[in-house]
Amino acid sequence: MSTDPTIVDNNSPDIPFYVNPQYVNVTDQISTEAYDYVQTAQLSAYNQSLADITTPRWSFSYRFQGTRITVFGVVIPYISGPLPAAQYAVDGTGFNTSSVPNTTRILTGAKFYTSEYFPFGFHTLTVNVTTATDNAPYLFDYLAIDTTDPPASSTSSSSSTTSSSSHTSSSASPSGSDIALHTQGASKSNAPTGAIVGGVIGGVVLLSAIAIGAWWLWKKNRTYDQSTYAYVKTGQFGTRDLSVYLLCIVPLTLRRHRRSRPTYRRLPVPRPRRIQLAHAQ
Repeated sequence: MSTDPTIVDNNSPDIPFYVNPQYVNVTDQISTEAYDYVQTAQLSAYNQSLADITTPRWSFSYRFQGTRITVFGVVIPYISGPLPAAQYAVDGTGFNTSSVPNTTRILTGAKFYTSEYFPFGFHTLTVNVTTATDNAPYLFDYLAIDTTDPPASSTSSSSSTTSSSSHTSSSASPSGSDIALHTQGASKSNAPTGAIVGGVIGGVVLLSAIAIGAWWLWKKNRTYDQSTYAYVKTGQFGTRDLSVYLLCIVPLTLRRHRRSRPTYRRLPVPRPRRIQLAHAQ
């Protein structure tokens, strides 16, 4: 088999062109600006010939013998409207729709489509132009047929792609141990924060309890002192009342205030008045 591809020009009689039924009454027209670009590009085309299609009314096919086929064309600078596009298929399978590149200069030898490798034999290429306008014509130049055997890399490309994707997914997704370690690290990092918050709350509660207890004791002592000495401060008692106070209340008060040891002011004891009876003269 020859290693060089076989070139088939667009004007070959073996490439039949068909008119799509819905575009039978549509005539091909090209704008003046696009026509000037095509005339310039045709000078650099293969055999200086181009098949220009300005409406999606045309399709063509070619029966070839080989393992792969490539469609080449010419692209003119973008003027307006959608870019030219076509649908490609080999043996009625693998339909692939693609548009030409957007460019600001004339591109010759542009690769429009390359099929996958097939077993060596006869195959049929079908091209159906889907988008073409008077400002953006589809310019078909030639076909290149490859007759060499498919390289070994192409047969193993699918398996290598699968293995590489599985390796990527396994390396990208963390294992169970990594997830467990990450969870433990997150819980450890959160533990000091919880302990600090709990300690602060506990300290506030403890200080509040101490303050309330101190206030309650102070209030109780203050109330008891006022009730105990209120009777003494009035001074409204006699000798008998004072004796009862000294014998009963004062020792009880000293016993209750044993820790604080309050000092008491000694009260003057009124002396009983002497009553002298007047003797009868």
